Amino acid sequence: MLDLIIEQATIVDGTGAPAYRGDIGVLDGRIAEIAPKLSSGAFRCIKADGLMAAPGFIDIHSHDDIVLGQDPLNLPKLMQGVTTVVVGNCGFGVAPSAKETRQLLRDYSAPVFGPQISECIFGSFGEYASYLQGLPKAQNIAALLPHGAVYIAVNGFSDQMMSEQQLRRAEAYVAEAMEAGALGMSLGLMYAPGCYSTQPELHRLGKAVARQGGIVCVHMKSESGCFEKSLAEAAELSRCCGVPVQISHLKHVGKEYWGHMRETLVQLQSEMDGGADLGFDMYPYTMGSSTMSILFPTGCLRGGVKDLVQGLRSQAFRDTVRNALRSGDWGDEDNLSMLCGWENVIISSLDSQRNRSCMGKSIQEIARERGVGGEDAMIDLYIEEQGEVAVLLNHIDQQDMRDVILSRHTIPASDGLPDGELPHPRLYGAFAKYLKDFARDQKLLSWEAAVEKITSKPARRFGLGNRGLLREGYAADIVLFDPKTIADTATYTNPRSHPTGIQYVAVGGAIVVENGAPGDARPGKFL
Repeated sequence: MLDLIIEQATIVDGTGAPAYRGDIGVLDGRIAEIAPKLSSGAFRCIKADGLMAAPGFIDIHSHDDIVLGQDPLNLPKLMQGVTTVVVGNCGFGVAPSAKETRQLLRDYSAPVFGPQISECIFGSFGEYASYLQGLPKAQNIAALLPHGAVYIAVNGFSDQMMSEQQLRRAEAYVAEAMEAGALGMSLGLMYAPGCYSTQPELHRLGKAVARQGGIVCVHMKSESGCFEKSLAEAAELSRCCGVPVQISHLKHVGKEYWGHMRETLVQLQSEMDGGADLGFDMYPYTMGSSTMSILFPTGCLRGGVKDLVQGLRSQAFRDTVRNALRSGDWGDEDNLSMLCGWENVIISSLDSQRNRSCMGKSIQEIARERGVGGEDAMIDLYIEEQGEVAVLLNHIDQQDMRDVILSRHTIPASDGLPDGELPHPRLYGAFAKYLKDFARDQKLLSWEAAVEKITSKPARRFGLGNRGLLREGYAADIVLFDPKTIADTATYTNPRSHPTGIQYVAVGGAIVVENGAPGDARPGKFL
């Protein structure tokens, strides 16, 4: 007797092979049988006429590091059919931490995870892994070791080269994390303090990851003027360390750099032909999101977020920063305020009540209301909010985004920040929007190819074992969706809106979404 039979679904198995009609039988959390018609009995049957059955979607680029502690269902992702999230991206995370720099880590990560991070910082990755294992959860979760947390634990926000002793401590953090179940390490090289790392330091840590068979995910230092240099460094990291490198949200930022993504993809292929093991992720939107700290020159953050806030109270330092923000020459760093324009930098999250009226407004609008320039409006808001501000950035070309997602090396992902009243709509809509836009409406991908990119491809790339395929013996992580109605409903003004068309979601064979509504099961695992 089977636990569950899904009857007469259109099965898109995750391999990219043509869809077919059939039954799926589940027993003890795994797919037991797949056949045109199953004769076995089952405790539960779901009639799936008109629905596509696919492996559960895998979000390899999430920032859901502490979400499951507050929302065991992680509804923004679960209602999209996401059955596994990978956290610890872009160098941000909650472990490891050292006692003397714990507050620096908290201030660094709060705009990404929210103020509740204060209760969720761990001394080691192993402690964090144990915490995730113990949580009741509807989803599976896997984690990367965040380089930013390692750097802060060893070197604070100093831009001084690490000593040999510090490097050995950093390597020990990597070894401990990999032993405790980390999939690899993420680098946030556009952010301080990760940007202060030298290439030899990164190669030492990359080799420590490679020794354990892990992956390194890289938020590159530049996505505009020094893109080629940053890309070459990522490729060299892969070749030198013998480690797979996943480039986070591959994009060109700034209008003067738009329209060249196809040439960039040729360059990337050349690096791969030269021995670099590279892959990419991208979200199906032209607007991104980040912390407001990314708008400052990284040299301003040598003492951490709160030191920058305090420094900006000095008129002399403030004048220096204002002049820097107006300058186009930041060396190999991206001056995002100039690349985007203040009209395209929009407030999505802040903590105080005094600035509630700023939510959803651009820096340009706020500057006009306050009667000041854009630089001063941004600096004032940063001071008032103690650096805990997140922003939306309208800075990507539509065709560039499409070209990236269509690349065979790309895995679509959400990159949604879960905190704030107005999160980026990708938090709630990325996977539904991807399937609607690329498979159904624009027919840029077949359903089979589109599903493969968010199921078996990420499972293989991140070593998630027997997930990502509808195949006998694999974990019964399954989503049933209506290809005619699947669509994102989240917008920039109403971002907390679930998609349509996701009818059933099973994790480990347990139904966690039924008839489009969440259930009570908590079968998720720490992978």
